[in-house]
Amino acid sequence: CAFVADEPEPAKAIAAKFNRNKVPFFPYYRLKECLDGFYFDYVINASRISVSNKITEDLMKYNVPTEKLISLFDLDKPNYYDGFAKLMSHYKQHPDHYKMFATGISYFNLAIDIQQFTLPTLSFARDSQDIYYDYRIAREVIHGGGVGDMH
Repeated sequence: CAFVADEPEPAKAIAAKFNRNKVPFFPYYRLKECLDGFYFDYVINASRISVSNKITEDLMKYNVPTEKLISLFDLDKPNYYDGFAKLMSHYKQHPDHYKMFATGISYFNLAIDIQQFTLPTLSFARDSQDIYYDYRIAREVIHGGGVGDMH
């Protein structure tokens, strides 16, 4: 695992709180070097919505295959549906790891900080998501196992 951040020092301080201070950190301008120097199964883009597209463009410019890209903020966009499917697939492979989940519209997407929860939480909330999809996601999570195996 390696982290690439626009400001590595504050990111290192956050990582240290979670005992991840041995993970290498790189400034964003060294993204290509990091991609070339590390083997990776996936690249997870956990950036703010306003810069997510730019980061995805940079990753694609550096020949990161789209099937290895996971965007955690822009899942509501049609071209990120695959990222949502990967997130759900990850959950289904590891249902016992998560004890809570969240879903909802932009208020929840922007307001829920899953790092503040003491139990492992996965957020499926996204902008412009209507109650029908909230229901479908909740039903899939609950009936797909995990989250206390609520049936």
